Amino acid sequence: MIGTNPLSLAVPERSRGELALRIDQSASTVAKSEVTAHKRRGEALPEGWALDADGKLTTDPDTALAGSMVPAGGTKGGPPQTEQCFIAIDPGASGENHFDSGLGRLIAAIEAEPEVRLPGLRRLGNRVRHERDGVMVDSALLERIEAIAEGGGE
Repeated sequence: MIGTNPLSLAVPERSRGELALRIDQSASTVAKSEVTAHKRRGEALPEGWALDADGKLTTDPDTALAGSMVPAGGTKGGPPQTEQCFIAIDPGASGENHFDSGLGRLIAAIEAEPEVRLPGLRRLGNRVRHERDGVMVDSALLERIEAIAEGGGE
């Protein structure tokens, strides 16, 4: 069975020593974190987001978390087992290497398109801003986090 695990890709730009391209895409209709957020708020899920353990549609967050998210493109079965696969490819290991220059051309072409941005660029900007300015956290949530950190929470 094929699950709804995300597909992530990180491409380094060796000349600058940083990531040039980041893609993180879910294979499901909605991320599991959205189901968890609905559960926390006590809200039902929109129709078509999730499946129960028997592969039937559900709007109940608890039932959905025991099942799975609906795969992009429609349902294909019951809850997947969690698996991980990591693949690292060194483009320089396969002979004459034009990877960096090709990557530079690809990025320049994407950036030249109107109203188009590189995948991950907004997230990177947010990370830089959060590191510089900090993150606003609701006081009740901060108290819960501190209680958990002290061993007295959930």
